[in-house]
Amino acid sequence: MIGSPVSLPLRDGVELSGLLWSPSGPGPFPALLMRQPYGARIASTVVYAHPSWYAQQGYLVLVLDVRGRGDSGGEFSGFATEATDGDDALAWLKSHPLCNGQVGSYGFSYQGLTQLLGSDPNLHPEALAPAMCGLDERLHWASEGGAHWWVLSLSWGLQLASESCRRRGDQQAWQAIKDCLASAQQSRHGLALLQQHDPSNPVLQWLQGDPSQAEGWTRHQPSPERLRRPMQLLEGWSDPYLRGGLDLWQQSVDCGGSPELIIGPWSHLSWDRRVAAVTWVLKPAATLTSGSWPFLISTCAAKAGQSSPAAGPTTCSATNGAAKIHASAQICSGASAAMGSPLAAAMKGNSTRSKAAMASWCGCMTPGALRLDAAAIWGLMRAWSIALISMPALMWLVSPQLRCRSPWSFGANLSCC
Repeated sequence: MIGSPVSLPLRDGVELSGLLWSPSGPGPFPALLMRQPYGARIASTVVYAHPSWYAQQGYLVLVLDVRGRGDSGGEFSGFATEATDGDDALAWLKSHPLCNGQVGSYGFSYQGLTQLLGSDPNLHPEALAPAMCGLDERLHWASEGGAHWWVLSLSWGLQLASESCRRRGDQQAWQAIKDCLASAQQSRHGLALLQQHDPSNPVLQWLQGDPSQAEGWTRHQPSPERLRRPMQLLEGWSDPYLRGGLDLWQQSVDCGGSPELIIGPWSHLSWDRRVAAVTWVLKPAATLTSGSWPFLISTCAAKAGQSSPAAGPTTCSATNGAAKIHASAQICSGASAAMGSPLAAAMKGNSTRSKAAMASWCGCMTPGALRLDAAAIWGLMRAWSIALISMPALMWLVSPQLRCRSPWSFGANLSCC
């Protein structure tokens, strides 16, 4: 199934380009929305099922190139315009003749944060699934402990810069960026390339900021109503943006939401469908405070059948390894179909049902629960350092699958997410 090209007008006259996949039948249908800067044709199929699969499940699926990316008009400025652009995209999709007015959003990383931003307090998706992202550009995207994520940021910045070069037809600059990434020299030459070929790159602005001070950095703040919506947060122990996902979970809980938080043995671009032999389930009483976090680490590493130590209001229970995070029916084409079951209820049921469905999707989980995988703990420290350099640009170079999805060729989108 091939998506149909669409053009979506924004309030300032800029037009966004995207692809729309429609189910068979007359409709109207519930809809799914993804807004991303890497090319609508790719649609994050590195980790998600192809949009055609969701269409086969009965969803109208819209994947949009954000402003200044892909075939969309305007100038790219990172997250700065995503709130108003997101409102326009959501309103357009809700009013589409094939949509029944119920829209869920999905996507990870950049596509995760685009779901959380909006300027209209009365306009929200019915359900959200923002994976592997955060709200604070300094603490969740660019640095940790007062130090920049140097290689990580430069790798992503160069990926964004390559798209800017492609759009303006600058093949020489595009080739220089490709050579830099291919030789893994971004830590030495990446900053100069960004300054020369993409001076408005948002990553360059991060690297010019002081990561030890909050002043001058942006922290995005979704409305309480959006944070209370049915929400699924999929995170990875080996993903550098885990801290942002935990913060988002806590904010949703503080606003009265019942988010489902799943932390598995995954990195940013590798979402394995397996789970550990033991899975610990933390019930809603648990909070990720400095006091409970050591308890989480110690209890999640416990062996099968071992009793959990008491820790205040936090209660845990062990489940058999057969309780898979992803039911076999929700796996498609080697990708985690993370939006299948929860959004089905969220789109087609009422709000009470949808919250329960979002939380019960993993079998034994309850609303607001936190699932942690035991085997992932053992490799956490080692995997964390590896994750800092496992960004899309680098994965592209070593993975034949990714190269096949988005080949290095001038005129093709240089992206894999």
